[in-house]
Amino acid sequence: MNARARYPLGARGDATGAVKSRARTDAPATTPERLLIALLAAALAVIAFRGALDYGFSQDDFLSLARVRGLAPRLTGPWRILANQWFWDAGVRLFGLEARPFHAVVLGAHAASAALLAWLLSRRFPAPAAGLAACLWAVHPSHYMALYWASANSEPFMTLFVLLATAAYFARGPRRALSPVAFAIALAWKESALPLPFALAALALLGPPPRAGVRDVARDPVLWALLAVSLAWGAGISTFVRGLNATSTAYGADFGAVGRNLLAYAAWTPTWMGWLTRDASDGLLPVFARWGAAVLAAALAGLAWRPWRERGAAGALLAALLLLAPVLPLAHHQYHYYLLAPLAAVAVAGAALFASLTDPLAPRLRWAAAAGVVTPLAFAAIALIHDIETAPFRAPGSRAEGTVDRALIATHAIADLRRAALPAHARLRLWSPEMQEMALRTAGSGPRTATLPIKETYEEVNVRSALLEGLALRVMTPAVDSAVFVRAFARADTTVWWAIYRWDGHLRAARTNELARVMAAAGR
Repeated sequence: MNARARYPLGARGDATGAVKSRARTDAPATTPERLLIALLAAALAVIAFRGALDYGFSQDDFLSLARVRGLAPRLTGPWRILANQWFWDAGVRLFGLEARPFHAVVLGAHAASAALLAWLLSRRFPAPAAGLAACLWAVHPSHYMALYWASANSEPFMTLFVLLATAAYFARGPRRALSPVAFAIALAWKESALPLPFALAALALLGPPPRAGVRDVARDPVLWALLAVSLAWGAGISTFVRGLNATSTAYGADFGAVGRNLLAYAAWTPTWMGWLTRDASDGLLPVFARWGAAVLAAALAGLAWRPWRERGAAGALLAALLLLAPVLPLAHHQYHYYLLAPLAAVAVAGAALFASLTDPLAPRLRWAAAAGVVTPLAFAAIALIHDIETAPFRAPGSRAEGTVDRALIATHAIADLRRAALPAHARLRLWSPEMQEMALRTAGSGPRTATLPIKETYEEVNVRSALLEGLALRVMTPAVDSAVFVRAFARADTTVWWAIYRWDGHLRAARTNELARVMAAAGR
């Protein structure tokens, strides 16, 4: 049997597979149609997440920049080496310390993924179905943090190379050999791509027709090469992951959390329906369990419908579950953006559903139906993304979403400190008497000494986190040799500089003697 019959995703969508489907043979999209839906999906991706370009670096971004500048140890092992080291090496060399180009590169990767997904889907489904699924994937609000936070670059780039590996796997001829190469690059971005070989096998066996037979898949040398890459990479990073878990519970596994996490991720799947799901929290709220159970029940019930099942829904949903599997046991990490790659597999099921529902319609009516579905859902998703970005918090000007709030705080602090024109090798003490006094005036603020609350206020912790314990100021302001957060003014050391900061990151720098005079004049 030739490669086209066995691995037909890159073929023209005919029904010549090893296992013939009773589903209707869908007419393949023309090249102009493919280009149209690919460009549309990419454009919607940029429109939906263009707000990311307006923000500076946030939180862990500064640790990655510190590695480049020699202020923190460099990464040397294979674990996320592209995402956490080489991406930043290249970015600093090309862009310096400006955040906008970093965000633009990540957004470009997402737009490229949306275009590639549309192109791949159009080889198995009519163009309206493929375009609808790719466009809804492109604007999905669950991608928010992966595109607004440069440190989450691993997800968009891993997804891009997962899609490239998929395209090569289902191609014909020598191009199939590129699949393990693209897969290895995806793993270098993020290890959660490890189950990809199994997901590809599920698509080959149960996905959109034409399909391959079990014997052909089992004998496929490219699939075995993919499995070898997966096993080798998993073995290579296992020691590093065990070391992480020995020092932190961040990546601790709890197989009792699998069910809870699965329900949450299932509930987050339809969040482009912004009027239906307004809560964008990453926490495992009880409402997510109820919504998740409903989504899973609907998917299982839908598989009983023969047209949808025969167009590949079972293989697509199984592939999505396999791609999500690595994060399901995580006890302390539940993030929307973990859905980025699995939702690409869900998009296959979505295209199959739309193709099945519109099967009797003429081509023009299919396009009209696709536009009628995409338009309100895309507007709802973009509106929800805007709401997540701009939702206010309790202090004026602050944001409820931590990534952008801390990016704004860091931007303010860095800009004010640069204007202060500190001398070389300055030692900085960051102090906020304003926030401490606000806490003292607040009823029920908790235990306190005569002059300040014993416990830090939320705002103090938030600024400290935004500036990564002061490391952000050292990275972005070369004159600063050290930056330490303190809770009381010390007059003894007259060689340090003081940065009196506010809850929004704005600060004023002063010498010890200058600050002492100001405090004395204020009667303190």
